[in-house]
Amino acid sequence: FKAFSHHVPDDGNVCIFFGPHVAISESGEIGKYLRDGQTNHSTACGAVIGAYCACAAGGAAVATSDFDEHDMQMAWIKSQLEPHVGFIKKQENPMAALAYQSYEAVRAKALKIVNTDFGSGTLVLVGGIQINMPAPYEDHFVPLMFEMRRHGEPNVDLMEEWYMRVPQAALSSGSPRAQNKEADMKRSEDADALARPPKGREELLESALLMQHVVFSWLRWAPQLDSPCYAALHKYFPGALPGRAVHARMRSVLEAQPFGFTTINTIVGTSICPDEINNEKGDLTDLLKEHWGACFPLGGISGTPFVGKTGFKAFSHHVPDDGNVCIFFGPHVAISESGEIGKYLRDGQTNHSTACGAVIGAYCACAAGGAAVATSDFDEHDMQMAWIKSQLEPHVGFIKKQENPMAALAYQSYEAVRAKALKIVNTDFGSGTLVLVGGIQINMPAPYEDHFVPLMFEMRRHGEPNVDLMEEWYMRVPQAALSSGSPRAQNKEADMKRSEDADALARPPKGREELLESALLMQHVVFSWLRWAPQLDSPCYAALHKYFPGALPGRAVHARMRSVLEAQPFGFTTINTIVGTSICPDEINNEKGDLTDLLKEHWGACFPLGGISGTPFVGKTGFKAFSHH
Repeated sequence: FKAFSHHVPDDGNVCIFFGPHVAISESGEIGKYLRDGQTNHSTACGAVIGAYCACAAGGAAVATSDFDEHDMQMAWIKSQLEPHVGFIKKQENPMAALAYQSYEAVRAKALKIVNTDFGSGTLVLVGGIQINMPAPYEDHFVPLMFEMRRHGEPNVDLMEEWYMRVPQAALSSGSPRAQNKEADMKRSEDADALARPPKGREELLESALLMQHVVFSWLRWAPQLDSPCYAALHKYFPGALPGRAVHARMRSVLEAQPFGFTTINTIVGTSICPDEINNEKGDLTDLLKEHWGACFPLGGISGTPFVGKTGFKAFSHHVPDDGNVCIFFGPHVAISESGEIGKYLRDGQTNHSTACGAVIGAYCACAAGGAAVATSDFDEHDMQMAWIKSQLEPHVGFIKKQENPMAALAYQSYEAVRAKALKIVNTDFGSGTLVLVGGIQINMPAPYEDHFVPLMFEMRRHGEPNVDLMEEWYMRVPQAALSSGSPRAQNKEADMKRSEDADALARPPKGREELLESALLMQHVVFSWLRWAPQLDSPCYAALHKYFPGALPGRAVHARMRSVLEAQPFGFTTINTIVGTSICPDEINNEKGDLTDLLKEHWGACFPLGGISGTPFVGKTGFKAFSHH
């Protein structure tokens, strides 16, 4: 730790993420994991379970046997577990109890080696239990410590930040969504379903959709529900979803059977405006490239696929044999922090500019000059803009009359892009499937994720009827969340911190407390909908929340960490912060998308402090070196 802490930037911060890991199989067995290429489950954490089994079989003699300098870490783990073997054996699930006992050992070790002697910055300790989940779910993490320390100041406990608060806007009739009930009918007939006890199943489901927005805001993907930005987003673009949610749902549908899309049998094309704000890290187009591989850019300004039939033919000829083609298309529009449609504050600028600039520019030109602008001499050096004007001019009068012309302009632009896309695509590339995902991209103000309004999700195959998949965008609330058979109810006492009644949604809530608890269950519904977590009626879900209440998907943990640490008054950045991890080196803790991978991807290279079991065996010297960086 001494070595690590010497690596901290001047007046910078040190963040330590630590804890043991344990697996849960698809059948809900704690401590078992099916690894890639293996036909039988193996143990995880193998070192901890191995040490426990050795101590259980051999007693104290095992833990106090001669120290083996060639297996020092295992010897230490046995010495820590042996006094607790009897207690662990007596628990309902010894493997779950073993994970918690392992955490206590790791935590004690971590607290003995860390210090705040590296400067004036802050030490952040994030401790808990990693849970390796069966495919295709995200690994989870049970937060058990979130603390800030600074030299000469009291420690600050941040554990409450893991728990999702339901804002007043979701509990009162002042919800921004209520301002546009008619336009938002498809998503919700009553945006304030949570403002009073639901009358029946329909309002219950609608309240769940509002909770979806609460979860997105809690993840800092979307603005707060009482903000003008949120009000404008859901008033003029009902059904808008964060880009990460859109991609998660796309994958959930396409990769599942009977479709079976993979990164090997599928190629992706994008038809979006080349504006740089559509191509930033974490944007939907970036997520598409990161997962599916290099994408073929079909679009020009406005998002129209100007590559035409020739471009699509060239692209579709790149499809793997009997493979699939997926096209993502649409225009874009911005929403400012104050809720103004069509305005975006770009990096390095002090004033907002228009987005989409090309579309808004074409509209303004047509509005000022009439048909003459759209039919003027064709400029071969500005062909795309000329085409955009020709498509918008007939609709200028209608757009002007709308409550918000900029929002109406975005929808009209989508119609033009969609019409062009449908004219150039075909299914002549083979026996595979063509998938068309169309909608409107919405550029959101920092720090929120760009959103997308899905307006088309369709599958086409040569000689077969088209398949409309639009319903897949809408979150279904499973029966497990609507009946007294909810798996969470099996462990009400252990899960008290997260929920006093797991079946709060099974009947009209009696009051605010049960209302909030029902919202926490909806958090699980959203995670399952994103395919981050198992279905609520599965044995894997039951085991997860029975034995590890408070467990969150790794992506949610990292999102919340960033939301807290990067906000004021803390102001952590990738420049002033270094991160160390103390986790077991098991490869299943270091896969793409795991929490440790997310930490490295965002914060930069991490200093590995841990050994088997996740214990920080680098010791005081290692932390000192790290903190000096």
